[in-house]
Amino acid sequence: AFVPAGPGPAATASRAKVAAQKQAFYDYLANDWAISTGELPWASSGFAFADYLPASALEVEAIQVLEEKVPEWRKGFLTPNDEVGVRRRFRALAEAAGGEEAGLAALRRNVGILCVGERVMQAASQALKKGLGVEKAQEVVRKNPGVLAIRASSLQGFGLQRTVVAANIIDFFCGPGAFILELLKLLAVASVFKIVFDVLFLPNGLIRAVPN
Repeated sequence: AFVPAGPGPAATASRAKVAAQKQAFYDYLANDWAISTGELPWASSGFAFADYLPASALEVEAIQVLEEKVPEWRKGFLTPNDEVGVRRRFRALAEAAGGEEAGLAALRRNVGILCVGERVMQAASQALKKGLGVEKAQEVVRKNPGVLAIRASSLQGFGLQRTVVAANIIDFFCGPGAFILELLKLLAVASVFKIVFDVLFLPNGLIRAVPN
C-alpha cells in the first residue's frame, strides 16, 4: 500500500519556528484575548534617529499633556516608560493626523492613544490612507484618534465605513454637540435626586411607610 511521506525536515523546522513565535496575550486595547506572531500592539518600534534630535516645542507640550492627564504614566503597563517613547508615539500620531499641531489636538482629545505602539498606529494610518485618501484619513484621525488602535486588516470595506461614521459621531459630541452631553449629565443627576426623593418622602416611600 502507498504510504504518503510526511513533511521534510526543513518544513517541520519552519512550522516549529512559526509556532514558537506565536503567543497568546490579553489585548488591553481590544479587551479580548488574541494571538501574536510578533511584537505586541503596544510595543515600541525601537531605535530611531529622531530620538537623538532635540525635542520640538510641540513634542515637549505633548509630554506635558501626558503628565497632566496621566501623572503616573511612567509606571503604566501600556504607556511608554520614558520621554523618548512618548516622543516616538507622538511623532506617529502627528504623521497620521497631518502635522504636530493636529497631532497635539488629537492627543488632547484622546490621550489614551499613547498606549498604542508606533507600528500599530502607522499600519492603521496607512490602511486609512489607502481606503480614504490622505486628507480624509487625516481628518478621521483628528476626529477620533482612537482609530489608530484598530488593526489595519479591519480598516477596509464595511469596517472602514463604520469607522468613518463613528469618527463623525465622536467629533460631533466633542464639538458642537458637547452641550448635549452636559445636558445628559445634568438629567442623570436630577434623575438620581428624583428617585431618592420618591423613595424617602412620598406617601408610599420608605420613611412614610415605616410605622412610628
